[in-house]
Amino acid sequence: QMKFRCLVALCAGLLAGCAAGNLNKGLPYLVGKPLDHAIELFGLPDSTLEVGENTVYVWGTSRNFSLPVTSTNSSFTTGSVGSTPVYGTTTSTNTSYVPVSYNCTIKLSVDSSNLITYWSWEGNEGGCSGYGSKVKKLIPDD
Repeated sequence: QMKFRCLVALCAGLLAGCAAGNLNKGLPYLVGKPLDHAIELFGLPDSTLEVGENTVYVWGTSRNFSLPVTSTNSSFTTGSVGSTPVYGTTTSTNTSYVPVSYNCTIKLSVDSSNLITYWSWEGNEGGCSGYGSKVKKLIPDD
């Protein structure tokens, strides 16, 4: 069971590089562009904040669920039938659930001319993978 949790954490860590890389490489291409470019990419923002003379547009996603984890335990059993010794293995299966949380928030600051001036993001692969794949379209092919 612990090995599985470590494997899930390792895989999530490796995959996080994909969304993080795409967001870190792609979001800078929005700077200097009209807000409409971001809306075409991500859809309508979830909220806005006023910061000085700038408006910050926020897109976000969050999902919580549980993944089933099944573990099998085996034990060696001995006994006898009459005077004949017998040996065997007893196996039991147990299912438990591991909580998982996927989340991502993207913030784009827009100036009074409605041009994107700043970007930031935070989250994990499960939450950011959708945004990362959309932003990947902005990255020129190497």
